[in-house]
Amino acid sequence: MTINNLHTISGCLVLLAILFKIILHYYLDKLYDQNIGLSSIFLMPLKHLKPYKAAVNSQHTLLKRICNFMLPLAVMFLLLNLILGLMIYFN
Repeated sequence: MTINNLHTISGCLVLLAILFKIILHYYLDKLYDQNIGLSSIFLMPLKHLKPYKAAVNSQHTLLKRICNFMLPLAVMFLLLNLILGLMIYFN
């Protein structure tokens, strides 16, 4: 596997982590009647990128933890992507 392939994969993982976080945040909002519909993703996307702070039932705490872990994971993939991009550029 080349550095170019790893760079592409890490970029895709950034997008997937952010997308998964937005979907989980929307789903938790929908479960607890805190959103204004599907258009809230497009009208207020930054709201869904913030950590989920609302209280949830014990059966949804794992989803809340996963949702809150997705943003730091996306940042780690972004840093990996930048490092790989710099390695490609300077190589």
